Amino acid sequence: MGSMYAAISGLQASSRWLDVISNNVSNSQTVGFKSARVTFSDLVSQGLSSASAANAGSNLGGVDPNQLGLGVTVQSIQNIFTQGAIETTGNPTDVAITGNGFFTVKSGSQTLYTRAGNFTLDSDGNLVTANGGLVQGWSSTLTRTNDANTPFRITAANNTLDTGDVSKIGSITIPSNLELAPQATSADLAVADKNKGVIFGGNLDSATPPNANAAVLNAAGLVTGGATAPLAAGASGAALSNPAVAGNVNINTINTPIAPDPFATLTPDAVTTNTVYDSVGTPHTITTWFIQVGQTNSTPVANAPQWAWYSFDTSTVAGSTVFTGTPSAANCLGGTGINNSALFAAGDPNTSTSAFGLISFNGDGSLQTNGGCDNLANTVQSNPVLVITNQLGAAAAAANPVLGSGAIDPFDFSQNFGTPDTFTAAGASNLTGGFGQALVAGANGLRDGLTGDYGNGTTSVVGGVSKYTPNQSVTVEKQDGYSEGVLTNIAVDQTGKVNATFSNNQTIAVAQLALASFNNDGGLNSVGSNYYQTSANSGLAIYGTAGSNGLGTTTGGALEASNVDLTVELTNMVVAQRMFESNARMVTTADSVMSDLVNLGR
Repeated sequence: MGSMYAAISGLQASSRWLDVISNNVSNSQTVGFKSARVTFSDLVSQGLSSASAANAGSNLGGVDPNQLGLGVTVQSIQNIFTQGAIETTGNPTDVAITGNGFFTVKSGSQTLYTRAGNFTLDSDGNLVTANGGLVQGWSSTLTRTNDANTPFRITAANNTLDTGDVSKIGSITIPSNLELAPQATSADLAVADKNKGVIFGGNLDSATPPNANAAVLNAAGLVTGGATAPLAAGASGAALSNPAVAGNVNINTINTPIAPDPFATLTPDAVTTNTVYDSVGTPHTITTWFIQVGQTNSTPVANAPQWAWYSFDTSTVAGSTVFTGTPSAANCLGGTGINNSALFAAGDPNTSTSAFGLISFNGDGSLQTNGGCDNLANTVQSNPVLVITNQLGAAAAAANPVLGSGAIDPFDFSQNFGTPDTFTAAGASNLTGGFGQALVAGANGLRDGLTGDYGNGTTSVVGGVSKYTPNQSVTVEKQDGYSEGVLTNIAVDQTGKVNATFSNNQTIAVAQLALASFNNDGGLNSVGSNYYQTSANSGLAIYGTAGSNGLGTTTGGALEASNVDLTVELTNMVVAQRMFESNARMVTTADSVMSDLVNLGR
């Protein structure tokens, strides 16, 4: 009888194994499915005789116990959380995890977890699983008016993802009518910040000879004696004075033509054009000139090449006599030798009594001065901050299709030409060009903006004379303003950020997926629909972002395939089948023995 019952337990165990194999095979194409395996253990053993120890006095050796096994049982059915293959789908809302972690999902009152990232957006813009579960993560704050028909908007002020606060995890919503509010190009005084304002780069070839027409700037009072000097009322440049600001020389707000125009006969050595944006997203075309005006004999660097710079608002605005698209004194926003103190409030670093300065270079090509003003403590050189004003007047601006009724007057932005070398204390004897820009030459050798390298140009022989053509390659590397944009695409990066791309070519992280890890993945309960739930042996969920704290990375436009290996499963199927057949044969054999035993009594 014992052999029959042992065989029956073997039939039951092999049947369970076949059940697990069948489930694995049937889910070989299930997204994110994790295969299971069966482990067995012996059931119990019947003791026929106990063990005895050796007895040297009686000349007896030890005797092992005699035990009879009574069968097998299924010890465990374990999920195997090995990595499945990553398959590209091209669907932007599909997401795969490579490594540890689970997506977090809300379904009714339950918090569930899954490896299946075949997400979609429902009619309300919610990111959901195929079963309608709400995918969880951190989201930007979206604003809209009380009118349900108005679009959702993201503004610079609320576009933050506080991924360090798990209490802010919630459902991710990306409405199809999402808009990105415009952001003005910023006015930032810190030369070390390369993320704000207009950031310049490139080369002003230090072998460039002084501009032959630079004397025009001297005549206008903009550049004097190879150094800079702020214009003053009654000086040779008094014609540039703003009549609305008594006693201040400031050409930023000129609204009448100037004659003679000091820029009309100038040919700059280098020119760059870029676009900046005001607070309502109106674009303004800015043209910047660079003019070699000679060398300085000031310490600490003698014979340092110096450049004057001038920026113009060369936007073409209908109905304006100022915005002609051509650089002139009428649309000049500022530059070397132009006093900007009237534009800013008291206490602002730009209220320096100095004018905007020259751009000059150290012997290693790094910036000596960056064309800005020193601050009130004379310890740090600031970026030049320029101001665009509405030159059409309120009524004309309201009717203008370019400026629009919401145009801001005035609008300011900064230009970052690079980081100058270290400043010395105020009042040091090595001031450069009368601007209080006290430098320690070559102290840092920073080369993060414009450079003044020699010998980057080309040399050619013209009429037997060697001619050097400088390489001027000034560019605007980036600027932080943009116009309004509408949603055009979304994509998920390797950290789980849901990046939205807008029609203004801006990409903003509007959400970030919340991944969960557990001390024991095998302790999770599988509850169907590709979901898992915590159990007493899984531990609590530990939330984080992809790629941090041991969590895996994410791949957008891809899915994790099932980790079922059909080769292994089909092999196991044969073994399980043989196990079942062998135990069935054991039952048949035990039945024959019992039949023979019964027949003994006949």
